[in-house]
Amino acid sequence: MYCADCHEAGLAGQTIPGEGVRVTIGAYEADDTFVKVADGFLRRTGVEPVHG
Repeated sequence: MYCADCHEAGLAGQTIPGEGVRVTIGAYEADDTFVKVADGFLRRTGVEPVHG
């Protein structure tokens, strides 16, 4: 489900058993996209995002 969100946003995400998800970001601009996708996914699944 999260990898599908990444794919829709133009990011490459891969589920790694025992680790979670590995996301490949090829451009600096994609960092912001990744954060937005992660934030939206966490909110949609009922988890409060942690911002440092």
